[in-house]
Amino acid sequence: MQPQPPQRGMFPGQNPFGPPSGPPPGMPPRPPGLPPLGGPQQTPVGVPPGGSFPGPMGPLPGFAPVGGGPPPGYGPPGQQGPPPGFAPVGGPPRGYAPAAVQPGPGLGAPPAPAGAGTNRRQPVVLGYRRMRINELHQFQVKIEAEGGKAPAPDGGNEPAVVIQPVIPGAIVTPSSGEMPLQPGNELTFAVLPLATGRVKNARLDILRNGRRLTSMNLSMRVNRGNQARLLMWLTLLLLFTFYYRWEPLAYGPAYREGDAIKFYVLDRVGPLGFGEKKSEAPLPMGEWGTADFMMVGGYYALPALVNGYDYFRAFQRTPLADVYLIAFMLILIVIVRFLERPARTKVYGPMLEVRA
Repeated sequence: MQPQPPQRGMFPGQNPFGPPSGPPPGMPPRPPGLPPLGGPQQTPVGVPPGGSFPGPMGPLPGFAPVGGGPPPGYGPPGQQGPPPGFAPVGGPPRGYAPAAVQPGPGLGAPPAPAGAGTNRRQPVVLGYRRMRINELHQFQVKIEAEGGKAPAPDGGNEPAVVIQPVIPGAIVTPSSGEMPLQPGNELTFAVLPLATGRVKNARLDILRNGRRLTSMNLSMRVNRGNQARLLMWLTLLLLFTFYYRWEPLAYGPAYREGDAIKFYVLDRVGPLGFGEKKSEAPLPMGEWGTADFMMVGGYYALPALVNGYDYFRAFQRTPLADVYLIAFMLILIVIVRFLERPARTKVYGPMLEVRA
């Protein structure tokens, strides 16, 4: 291995941190006892006389050792210091307050819970599932907190939404309304049905900025509410028929009641070409009157007509038959009236998440 030439400005064996420690190349060694060339040898600060370092170099003046405490004047020992491995000289930088800084997620702070900062609101509709035609019915839309709990103390910043009921075949006043999603708020709508039957595709839409957040389906049916009145008039007619003093029907000297009805009809449809007593030259249909058509209908319904008259006479002669009739009709009227009444309902909508 060839020896490397010395670097420029240095002598072989010279310490880079001090004066030359030997004679220049090519010069004989100096006798013992003579002082070295260049005056007394000066050892630099931190370098031992042998020209080597005893260990790692210490910190430079003005810098605190790494891992040690803060430099003097930085703050009392109880205050939070700078991050490990960093010690600014002369105090913290401008605008840096170590005691006020809170550790972030990367410095050991616990992560925020998943549901923090959100509130859950639920719309509720108080309306009718059965309505009457041409009658006003009120529908209320309320906002409730999750589980019926009271709103949070910091509530009040909930966004405003548009409530729009869609009820085909009815007039809704007002057509829509706006209110914030804060528990306790409510809107009232008036609904006037104009058609009977089941209302299809009835719903309540909740909109925000023109976008539909959710939709609540409403089950509705509309009736006329006049069946109970018709039954009441029918009851009065039956009572009049029952209490009327019917004289026994007589047709000729030998036929009474049921037989009288039978032969009366047969005698009148015979000239028209019906019944047992058919005429040889029946009356043309173009010359029939209203009574002739009624007699032909009575001829085909003759068995039911005769039997019905016989049953009615037998029922009329039954003791307490009028009491049974009145009790039955009144019970029927009450049942129909109950089924026709406007029935209220309560519909809960899906939960809506609102940022607190």
